[in-house]
Amino acid sequence: MIEQTRDGGQHWTASPAPDLPAYPVDGNGGWHLRFGTALDGWLYGPQLYATHDGGKSWTVARAASVTSLVSAGQSVWALEGSCPNGCSLSLERSDDAGRAWSRVNLPQLDRAGFAVPARVDATHGWILAWGPCTPSLGTSGVVAASSPSNVWVVCGGLPGAGQQLKQLSRSDDGGAHWTTSDLSSSGYVADLAVTSASRGWLAFGRGPLSTTVDGGRTWRTSIENNESGMAFVRFVDPLHGWAASAQQLYRTSDGGMHWVTALTAVAS
Repeated sequence: MIEQTRDGGQHWTASPAPDLPAYPVDGNGGWHLRFGTALDGWLYGPQLYATHDGGKSWTVARAASVTSLVSAGQSVWALEGSCPNGCSLSLERSDDAGRAWSRVNLPQLDRAGFAVPARVDATHGWILAWGPCTPSLGTSGVVAASSPSNVWVVCGGLPGAGQQLKQLSRSDDGGAHWTTSDLSSSGYVADLAVTSASRGWLAFGRGPLSTTVDGGRTWRTSIENNESGMAFVRFVDPLHGWAASAQQLYRTSDGGMHWVTALTAVAS
């Protein structure tokens, strides 16, 4: 079942999800939902499904495993493949909201153990990648951008006992030059969102949602979470954003000054 809102999270209606095949829950086989417009959306994980009618119907767009997907208008990038079977990833591109796809020649991904993309418009994007797979390096990294020039990257080492070594790297010239600083070791890197060169949010697994207003020099707790931590944060503009834990979805309409619970998961 997919929950949908048309009024910014005030009210919700349930719509059927596609008939998903059963896969073992191994930490890498989860499903993720992204919408680029009110009509065009994608459900990805072990396969890629697409809708072009706001979720009323879904079709299989690609049969292979998709690890990450980002869109800008009708342009969609999907990272396809998985690390356990050889650390081979490929970038698939669509210019018609996922109806037709072509592979992008990107040799840097041939032996990448991990990769995540970010985009700000149809012509500017980044892919954070490293490899080959090494046991000393966790698959924990996030990238986000607020403009073609302002890019943030957070990378984490192997997590354990609620702790993880983490670093923030920032660029103000589209990635040509970077400055790096250490972050608190508490919590695990989960997700990142930025709305300006100074304002960002970092979601921590086994930790809170934290925010910075000075480009990452200092951080404070924005949402305290005492469950398994936060998993997701996304802003659609500088004022309106969404964050999620395993059980709750939060929303803000004032740039993260205040957050309210928009939806609570009910165990079936």
